[in-house]
Amino acid sequence: MIGRLVWFGIGAGVAVWASGKVKGYLRRASPEAISQRVTASVGGAGKSARDFWDRVRVASAEREAELRSMLGQPSAGPELPAPTPQLEQRAGTARSRLTR
Repeated sequence: MIGRLVWFGIGAGVAVWASGKVKGYLRRASPEAISQRVTASVGGAGKSARDFWDRVRVASAEREAELRSMLGQPSAGPELPAPTPQLEQRAGTARSRLTR
């Protein structure tokens, strides 16, 4: 009789644990949760792409200025907006990673 009660208790505990796991999976698979995850990842990707292209513009403008000075040509003029100090710092960090 005691053995049956022990196994009944173990079965009830497993059922409660499994029920909690299933509810958690269903909560994460709900349309609202999926849309929040997709929105967060797309927003982060857009910011990363914007930062990347800002760094590319700064680096290309700097390289163009270096090449023009080496060839003795006049500067092409202000085609790109002046980079912000934060952007220059990011470009310097990216350049230092490339030269390692």
